[in-house]
Amino acid sequence: MKNMILHCIAVLLSIFVLLLTTGCGDEETPAKKKPGKTTASQTEETDSAAESSSEEISSEIDISLPDSSFNEEPTDLTSSEPQKVTVEGNFIISETTIENATPEANDADLEDNMSVEKKLIAFTFDDVPELNAMSNIMDLFEEAGGKATFMVTGDYINSCNEQEEDSGTKLLKSAIKKGFELGNHSMTTDKLTDIAATTIRKKITDCQNLVYDETGYTMKIVRLPELTGNETVYSVMTELELPMISGYYADESKNNKFYLSSNVIDLAKEGRIIIMHSTYNTVEALKIILPELQSQGYEFVTVSELFEKSDQTIPLGSQVSEIK
Repeated sequence: MKNMILHCIAVLLSIFVLLLTTGCGDEETPAKKKPGKTTASQTEETDSAAESSSEEISSEIDISLPDSSFNEEPTDLTSSEPQKVTVEGNFIISETTIENATPEANDADLEDNMSVEKKLIAFTFDDVPELNAMSNIMDLFEEAGGKATFMVTGDYINSCNEQEEDSGTKLLKSAIKKGFELGNHSMTTDKLTDIAATTIRKKITDCQNLVYDETGYTMKIVRLPELTGNETVYSVMTELELPMISGYYADESKNNKFYLSSNVIDLAKEGRIIIMHSTYNTVEALKIILPELQSQGYEFVTVSELFEKSDQTIPLGSQVSEIK
């Protein structure tokens, strides 16, 4: 026991001496190291300290990366499958970008839509001048932005002029001034098929000369009375260089504007020539016919304009009822 105590005292003395020799008293401030080359031993010590520090930090903080790689290809946002689209009015509604969405119409598209070609149709009115309805017919066509053709019967000019001085002549002059066309409908309403060629020629030329003398206008087309003709009639018209214009007769058998208007609207086709007469019932029916046909895209032109705008020449020697 005594020996053990002595041994402990010796150990304590040794520790005390050791502390005195290492300068545990007043410590001196260490001098700053001058910059210089780092030795291999210093580098090893630094790396070792850094590794030790890193291991300590890693043990305290758990940093885990996601399983997926950062080099993974980005998801393709463009799907080859059609997208679900909701259409409301003129708008396309979708939660995704639609690759093939229809572009908005530009100015050129709008101009193309507005420049749609009109359908041409020619209205003709037989046995004029006529004092009760002819001027009203012209007014209706002017309101509709169109024109028509009046087939003149020579005797009707004389009859109107007798009823009211120069009234027939004034009507024809008014039509010419407004851009309507006049056609030859012979001097009378009698058929030409039962008379000789010389008489046929006289009836047509007398009407031609009368209109020219009264108005200064030269008629370039003819309509045969009752649309009847034969080889002799056709030969005379060819000799006079007057194309023969027929057409599609409106059913004027009933004095009913609704019946007449329905009939004419049914007859209407692009390039056709319509035959009517200058009457009060015609005026009332036209108030229905013209707006309806306009809404269907028709333009009202004279017979000559019908062929000119279609780049065609009216043939001689046969009766023509429409553009082919």
